[in-house]
Amino acid sequence: MHQVLQRIDVRLGPRLERVVADVVREQTRQLLPRLREELATVVQRVVNEAVAEELARPLPMPPKGSGR
Repeated sequence: MHQVLQRIDVRLGPRLERVVADVVREQTRQLLPRLREELATVVQRVVNEAVAEELARPLPMPPKGSGR
């Protein structure tokens, strides 16, 4: 019985790895559009916040005597 279980394990391990890899690959493929949308949203928000912060900063005063 022990040998039978070992043989099953030897054959089952690689097959399970392939099946799991296929499932993970398919799930990842299905998630990609959503991930891209979320990433685009986050990047847009971060850029907007950074630009807004930069625009809200007071302008530096020109040095005195610069003739302007």
